[in-house]
Amino acid sequence: MTDKSTALVATVANEARTGFSLFNRSSTQRGTGELANPTGLYLLDVFRERLGVFSVDHKRFNPESDFGGLPSDPLVKNASDFLSEFNQGNYEIGAAFSCDGTRALIITQDGLPVTVSTSLAVVAENLQWFPFFKKSKDVKGFGRSLCTSRAVDRVAAALGIPCYEVSHNQIYFNRLMDEGKITLFGDELNGVSFCHGVRILFTNGSRLIFQVANYGNDQTTISIWVDSYGMDFAPGSPEEEIASPLLEIALQIAEIKKYTGQELAYYVI
Repeated sequence: MTDKSTALVATVANEARTGFSLFNRSSTQRGTGELANPTGLYLLDVFRERLGVFSVDHKRFNPESDFGGLPSDPLVKNASDFLSEFNQGNYEIGAAFSCDGTRALIITQDGLPVTVSTSLAVVAENLQWFPFFKKSKDVKGFGRSLCTSRAVDRVAAALGIPCYEVSHNQIYFNRLMDEGKITLFGDELNGVSFCHGVRILFTNGSRLIFQVANYGNDQTTISIWVDSYGMDFAPGSPEEEIASPLLEIALQIAEIKKYTGQELAYYVI
């Protein structure tokens, strides 16, 4: 690591030590999954060397140019082996991180996956455990991109804190922060698209989002985002099973194969 990176790690570790002290019990076993990317070295230094949190398994922490032959996104669909091992009951918490460390798939003790798109809501619900927010005691609001789960909307409403929905462009989040309106934000894509999406909202809180995007190459991507809320989903329910009814509606509306000649190759976040 460079001197600058080492200093950053030290700062993060010092701030996080108090927050992670609740995990430092001799009987606690932790498991963490890593997708063979550059984040691994930071995680080892922060969590194992400085915090002493992870005392058991560390998977795929050494960076590899092809991410160890695995997909680089920490999605439930990409982490079947990790989930299978975790659900044997040997660990209390687990996580798989994205290639740049900005996103994480977190697995709770009961096997419930907290997806990348929902993690902002989990953070918002548990601000009292973060040393930074304990000190400031002034959370102005939350912001999320169009495709980020609306779970944080429900948390914000329960806390009586404003929540803003904006396009993916970072400038909109920066503007809200400069104006003092938000303290935390989540951006599912962290990119800029030519069309920020067409939304269809359902009375039960579900959403369909259609997006046409170009990420700096010659190919255009059509994305369909599904956001569904329910209290009766069993832990570990397949995402495809939960999303299928909405996806069927989306495909009927968009007629993607008719207009592009391509089958929809989707995965659920």
